[in-house]
Amino acid sequence: CKVRDLDAAKKLLEEMRETGCSLNTVTYNILIDGLCRAGAVEEAFGFKKEMEIYGLVPDGFTYGAIINGLCKRGRPSQAKCLLDEMSCAGLMPNVVVYASLVDGFMREGNADEAFKIIKEMSAAGVQPNKITCDNLIRGLCKLGQMGRAAEFLKEMVKIGHIADTVTFNHLIEGHLRQHNKEEASWLFNKMRKDGISPNVYTYSIMISGLCQIGESETAGGLLEQMIAEGIKPNSFVYAPLISGYCREDKFSLARETFKKMTSSSVPDLYCYNALIIGLSTVGKMEEAIEYYDQMLKQGLHPNEFTYGGLIHGYGMTGNLEKAEQLLHQMLNRLKPKDFIYAHLLEVYFKSDNLEKVSSILQSMLDRGVIPDNRLYGIVIHNLSRSGQMQAAFTALSVMEKNGLAPDLHIYSSLISGLCKTADVEKAVGLLDEMVKKGVEPGI
Repeated sequence: CKVRDLDAAKKLLEEMRETGCSLNTVTYNILIDGLCRAGAVEEAFGFKKEMEIYGLVPDGFTYGAIINGLCKRGRPSQAKCLLDEMSCAGLMPNVVVYASLVDGFMREGNADEAFKIIKEMSAAGVQPNKITCDNLIRGLCKLGQMGRAAEFLKEMVKIGHIADTVTFNHLIEGHLRQHNKEEASWLFNKMRKDGISPNVYTYSIMISGLCQIGESETAGGLLEQMIAEGIKPNSFVYAPLISGYCREDKFSLARETFKKMTSSSVPDLYCYNALIIGLSTVGKMEEAIEYYDQMLKQGLHPNEFTYGGLIHGYGMTGNLEKAEQLLHQMLNRLKPKDFIYAHLLEVYFKSDNLEKVSSILQSMLDRGVIPDNRLYGIVIHNLSRSGQMQAAFTALSVMEKNGLAPDLHIYSSLISGLCKTADVEKAVGLLDEMVKKGVEPGI
């Protein structure tokens, strides 16, 4: 089981049974635990039932392994039923079992159920450990329930757990997700005042969060601060900062940051992409290609994001030949993402090259890339805008046959196109259909 050869383990169990060897709960537990770790929870359930048939009684380890396996597979409600069964059997769940359930419910975004488990374990005299508390805070922060996270932090301190760097990182990241720079900065300063040292991840989330809200120069100051404190920045610090500078048209600072990074370490693909995509977004293609060539010389292989940035840049600057060359180059080694096709569709519609639009769509289907709402939206919007309503409704029909439901953007494009072609009656009918399907009209 330790080397994940579960088939051999099951075969050995069968041989032991056939030769009359005595099988006990420990034997079954080893196999059940291995199966749960490998994600084969249904098989684990089967062996639990089998051991009961042979008169063996599942113990706390048996239940704990399956509960953990169910939670890892996104089935915490079923795991909770097993917890109840475990309690009815007179077995006391330990902190690890409860922790699995708390984590399982938080992973599916069900904070209320997670808190019920916390309440239940406290009533049973089992205090949540630090890891459980941190997981709960992390989950609340991901859900944007920052007030609830702050309240639980107080409870965590009351039961004797001390907030550390991990705890503060979760809270800072949660506030930055909501673009609450003030609260994140307050927590960052508080942890330092309390003698808790920020680590490289703390700085990376602060720098990334500040760049997301257009404060790249403040983020740059934090980079200098962490270096002064002897913390070595990694690509998860440099890349968001480079991207932030590029978004704010501060390309000299982006180049300077990239150069600073190369003086202490070899930049990785993540950092090269940040600069290449940033330059391509504003059409600085000559410089973007210089960094692309430099990246290749370093032995790094471009990924879909590298190609996507360059293709978008060349398309935006009207160099469709270069864009197509890169697309074909990419297709030789990678399966393109739908956002790359989205860039090309926009460019070909802009140049009224419907033959290329058709070719791109066919290429997508041939390569197993199924268009999503965004791609259908681009097609339907552009066809409607140019008055080609029959083609637009054909695209809508294909989209619905593929199981996709049109959204507000698609309906709006079609209604606008119908109004432009003076087909007001059909536009009103489509508006009624949209409302009946539960799509709220925009203002």
